[in-house]
Formats: sequence, structure tokens, C-alpha cells
Amino acid sequence: MELTVEKYLSLKQQGIPDYEILRMFHYSENSGMALYHWKKRNNLIFQHGKKDMPKKSDVLDDHIEEIKHMRQSNYTAKEIAFKFGVKLTTYEYWVRDKKKLGVLHTIPRARKTTKKGILK
Repeated sequence: MELTVEKYLSLKQQGIPDYEILRMFHYSENSGMALYHWKKRNNLIFQHGKKDMPKKSDVLDDHIEEIKHMRQSNYTAKEIAFKFGVKLTTYEYWVRDKKKLGVLHTIPRARKTTKKGILK
């Protein structure tokens, strides 16, 4: 039995890890790199292997109105990033990009924190 893209995707949707798929198709455990190259040839590797994972900034895009409200309510950038489960730098890059697009230009900055406390 040969591994096809359709079979592979079906097995992955069932949550079966690659090493189990290798066993099912009678490949040795050392065939992991061969499977990697097969997936690459068949366009199954995206963004570090996370094909269906949303980008972290998409989470922020989905909550833009809430983020605007939090910024107006003097939440820190760190607090906002933590609430949405993203790194502080991801949040800061997202804000920078939204400012370039004119989405956040009228919203005051979120407060920054230092080791000594909160800056205004």
C-alpha cells in the first residue's frame, strides 16, 4: 500500500502522528527525513509544519475592538499580549502594522512596564 496525499491528510485529521503513519505504511523509524521530503514535495509543509495553525496576529485581528478598548482603559502592552496569548513582541509588531494602516492611529499608547513599575 502506497502513501498518497489524500491518505496522509485523512490520517492527520484523525490525529495520527507521523511516526505512526510511517509504521502503518511499513517504513522504518529512520524514514522520518524521507517523509519530511515527501511532504515538502507535495506542498504539505507550511510555516514550520503548522499548516492549519492560525498566525498569532490573526488572534489579535479577531479582537481589534476589544484591544482598542483595553488601550483606552490604560492596560499595559504586556497585559494585552498576555490576555490574547501572544508574545509581547508579536503584539508590538501587530500594533506597528495597524498604525501603518491607520487602524490604531487615534488610540493612545498602552502603558509600558519597567522593573521599577509602570511608566505613563
